[in-house]
Amino acid sequence: MKFPFLLSLLVLFLFTSCTSSRVVRPLEKKKTAFGADVCLFTTAGEAAPIINMQVAHGLSKYTTFYAGTNVSSLLGGVFMADIGFLYGLWKPKGWRPGCSISPRLTAQFNSYSTSDLTPFQPEADLNLYWEYSNRKETANNFLFLNIRNWFESEVGGVFFPQGYRPIISVGHRWQTEKMQLGVEARYMGGAFDGSTTNDLPTYGFMFTAMRLF
Repeated sequence: MKFPFLLSLLVLFLFTSCTSSRVVRPLEKKKTAFGADVCLFTTAGEAAPIINMQVAHGLSKYTTFYAGTNVSSLLGGVFMADIGFLYGLWKPKGWRPGCSISPRLTAQFNSYSTSDLTPFQPEADLNLYWEYSNRKETANNFLFLNIRNWFESEVGGVFFPQGYRPIISVGHRWQTEKMQLGVEARYMGGAFDGSTTNDLPTYGFMFTAMRLF
């Protein structure tokens, strides 16, 4: 049962594109989440709506595997995808937040360009999350802070002149036994399209809906 599932995740990575914010808190072992998010990013008043799809699977109580796709970029001839793991370092206790880390690899290919950019870019996330009082014994809802670094793999900083793109997000997730809904606000250093001639920051807002199995 595990092999077909992991194979399907690999196929999703190979034939689709990358999304925005992923898993913040580790999924339960053998739990699967599949869904989509709608994002609106803006740089200097120019808005770009994005539709993403994502899937995640709990490998253990600490480790979650995930992959995601950017549907909007596919329609424009740009292939974007990411794949990664999330590892829970510790769970929240009282006012102390839970903490997780997540290395990932982002792939991007443009069918209309002969760009020499390396198609793979590494990323690293640090997540802090606070579970708050719920009616059920097990806390499901939580607030979170996500700090991400998207590293430049090109010599000389072709894509990101400073060598990396800092990304900071704050959000909230509501979770029931079968669904997880979320809202998120995001700040990204640099222009949305990675332009080296525009150093204005990018702001974004996202709504996420995930079905849990």
